[in-house]
Amino acid sequence: MSEIAKLLIDEKLPSLNDYIAKINRNKHIGNKFKHDVQERINWYIRASKIKPIKCRVDLDIYWHEKTKRRDVDNIYSAIKYIADSLQIMGIIENDNQNNIRHIFNYLIQDKRDYVVIIFHEVIE
Repeated sequence: MSEIAKLLIDEKLPSLNDYIAKINRNKHIGNKFKHDVQERINWYIRASKIKPIKCRVDLDIYWHEKTKRRDVDNIYSAIKYIADSLQIMGIIENDNQNNIRHIFNYLIQDKRDYVVIIFHEVIE
């Protein structure tokens, strides 16, 4: 499998608990929250200058976390924001199984919070 693209999101993405807290207050607040998160991810996508990917991919996602406070499943829930933004920005045609085969997650303790996504072409 060869690496075909790399994306850096230089911030901590919100967890599912963050989103649930917003949506429980008001569905419009929750929707705006998701939209704002995706707009920030879209900015990182634009800055990366990644070209549209026309093949099926596997994603390696490296979640760099400064603390151990967040549950792993809550960290990984941010995949939804990432996949939706990749589709919205035209990097992938769709975030379904025809375009993304596997998503591998790696949690790394680090001095700061950020996310790295590596795209690998699937050869079938």
